[in-house]
Amino acid sequence: MQYYEKFETETGLISRYSADKAFLIWAMGLYLDIQDLESMADDNLTDNGDDHGIDFLRYDEDAGVLYLAQGYHTNKVKQSAPASKAADLNAACAWLMNGEIERFNPEIRENIIEARTAILNDDVQKITLVYAHNCGESVEVHQELEMAKQTLISLLGERQIEVIYIELGNESLERIFQNQAANIIVTEDIECPFQVKYTEEAGIWKAAILSITGQWLRELYNRYAGDLFSANYRGFLGNSRQRINNGIKATAERAPKNFWAFNNGITILTTHIQQKPEKTTLSGMAIINGAQTTGSIGAIPLSVDLSEVNILARVIECSDPETINSIVKFNNTQNKITAWDSFSNDPIQIQLQDEFKQLGHEYNIKRGFSNRESMLSVEAALQPLLAISGKYKDANRSKTYLFESRSLYTEAFEHRGARNLLFACCLNTCLQVIKSENKELVELGSSEVSETDKQTRNVLAVIKFKYYIISIIAESLHKLFSSLIETKRISFTPDYAKSVAYDYNTLVNLLKPIVNLMLPIVVKELGDDFYSKYNDATTVDAIASNVETSLNSLKAISSEVQTKLLEMANMVCNG
Repeated sequence: MQYYEKFETETGLISRYSADKAFLIWAMGLYLDIQDLESMADDNLTDNGDDHGIDFLRYDEDAGVLYLAQGYHTNKVKQSAPASKAADLNAACAWLMNGEIERFNPEIRENIIEARTAILNDDVQKITLVYAHNCGESVEVHQELEMAKQTLISLLGERQIEVIYIELGNESLERIFQNQAANIIVTEDIECPFQVKYTEEAGIWKAAILSITGQWLRELYNRYAGDLFSANYRGFLGNSRQRINNGIKATAERAPKNFWAFNNGITILTTHIQQKPEKTTLSGMAIINGAQTTGSIGAIPLSVDLSEVNILARVIECSDPETINSIVKFNNTQNKITAWDSFSNDPIQIQLQDEFKQLGHEYNIKRGFSNRESMLSVEAALQPLLAISGKYKDANRSKTYLFESRSLYTEAFEHRGARNLLFACCLNTCLQVIKSENKELVELGSSEVSETDKQTRNVLAVIKFKYYIISIIAESLHKLFSSLIETKRISFTPDYAKSVAYDYNTLVNLLKPIVNLMLPIVVKELGDDFYSKYNDATTVDAIASNVETSLNSLKAISSEVQTKLLEMANMVCNG
């Protein structure tokens, strides 16, 4: 399995989280097309004591989707995964909805509260139950997942929340991995029982206009589901999430003869159009515009006759990869293209990419799991950059929201250099590493674990506090070193920023001593009332002042602290 061979190259992820947990987070990253697996692990991986069968919990606020996952990993070849692990999702659903919050591990409590609040506020439109494993897929597992689905539906009562499940085993994960960059996943010949009405061509592409029925489109959707949208930026957003989709569905059901006039239709990408007397054959297909129309039609019950629902279909034949990319890009306008894709040609990003290249680092201005190997990217940098600017609350907003906000995007990237981004990303990774190490130390129950270590674990376990702490650290550095006049522009010096001198992971390790000096002071200042401090923006400056005072006092009596501060002073500047 190529997907698993690729997973085995993730030595850093496996070392940090163990193979079992690393596999779950890697599989979910592949499934959700997420590049920054470490951040996702910090925020969503809950597989520890007192998790009550909830290994992974993620709420996608923008899509209104809650993901609840169970993972299993083995070093042996198995025909199928244990169905008992899938059955654990029954208990997980019950605990998610009704479990006593104090009986959850502290690291998962905020995730549970966030999920419950979203459900109670009717913000959750869909809940996806996932069982991820590296074994063959089986009927027995599907039966257990169906049981978990029905359990959750019962617990939700009258709430109109769609519940689905998916088994991410060898077959599914290999297919997703192989098709990451594929524009057309559905490759077999598709018999379209409609004649071509009009054709157009321009050398490297050819197009045909057809009028199809809702009945045929629904059959396609029921047969291929999400594979139909392999070339579509957004896929199907869901009937309950988008008002326009409810309108599409209502028109098809109540005014079928008007559908052709009311709807923009769909655009299909194919590798070949073959016209026949009574039908048209398509060699593979992907719907590149009209995913919402297709999904809405596909969601209409089979009992509803859609033979009178006519839909405009534009079919484009093309085999040239560059032209296909352009066709896909310019056809995705009905629902917004995922915002950060639009920044790939931004002069700011192109300039940053060039600066990083000169420093010997790779900076990726594309998003998604396929860019997993890029340590530095527009996606990874946005939130840490806002945090070192003091905008920690904005940094905790979803990435989609941030990229759609031109003002926040500008705040993060305008007038910033590559060395500035490098520092922000390394500081973010440094906190992730320290959190992992601290958690492991506390869980081992070593006699060396202090009360401060335990308090640090509790603080770092709160999702929103990572960017809050980054803001405090940046402000503390600004106060400690007179050369750092502007907090938001803290950067590595040119000598440290060059990859031939220090690679990314080395820079992360160089930051750890100073961060480990600051953290106990920050944790003590935060006390037990984390949220009141977080919600008061003035606390960043106040806590940073106390960090400065404490470290200057320690410097006066400790040559070790003095050395660490001097090393840090040599590493950073206002770039």
